[in-house]
Amino acid sequence: MDEQPLLHPPLKKFGFIHVPKCAGRSVRAAVRPHYPDGEIFGDRGQSMPKCGWDGISCILEHVQYRYMMDAHGMVFATVLRHPVDIEQSWINFMLRRRREDRLESRFRYWLAAAERNLDRYIETHITDGKMIDYFWTDPDNQEQSAINILEHLDLVGFQDDFAKFIEGLSKLLEVELPVLHENISPQEIVFTPKQRALVAWKTRRDCAFYRYARALYRKADDVFEI
Repeated sequence: MDEQPLLHPPLKKFGFIHVPKCAGRSVRAAVRPHYPDGEIFGDRGQSMPKCGWDGISCILEHVQYRYMMDAHGMVFATVLRHPVDIEQSWINFMLRRRREDRLESRFRYWLAAAERNLDRYIETHITDGKMIDYFWTDPDNQEQSAINILEHLDLVGFQDDFAKFIEGLSKLLEVELPVLHENISPQEIVFTPKQRALVAWKTRRDCAFYRYARALYRKADDVFEI
């Protein structure tokens, strides 16, 4: 099969800090056509390069910043979403995947637990620090090192204003990117106010990190945020 011709190639290498359930598929769909297939790290299950990031010009898969920070010449961006909404999205994502007969075995136990007793699922299966894990570089000082990285990224956006993030990413990469909405699941399960409060407590470190990001980028005129 002939390779599809590349769209206008970006002038910069791009590392996307792909926090799960934070518009990563939509970013991938917009960005991927601009990079050669052989230079993209962006497929689920793909093994991390053994010889570093030489030859890779675009990182789109779930990779923590500490594993890609030595990639030479890359600009880095991320999209964030409220941790409570992430947890709700996970459940609805699993429901959709089951309907499509594509639910991975590792998710079946979680979904069964959520359907059996949602309150108990929140108590026993939701854990803190999953967002911070994508940014920290010091295992002994995770929160502060994550904040330090957040403050120095080239672009930080928020899922509830994804078009603004794509606008910023287009300027950062110097290409025109479309606003696409991929991997959207119907919201069959919606947390009650009491459940949202409990999830916020269970993910309080991530919630504090998210609130800091919102406050930080509201103050910066040259960063695209809501």
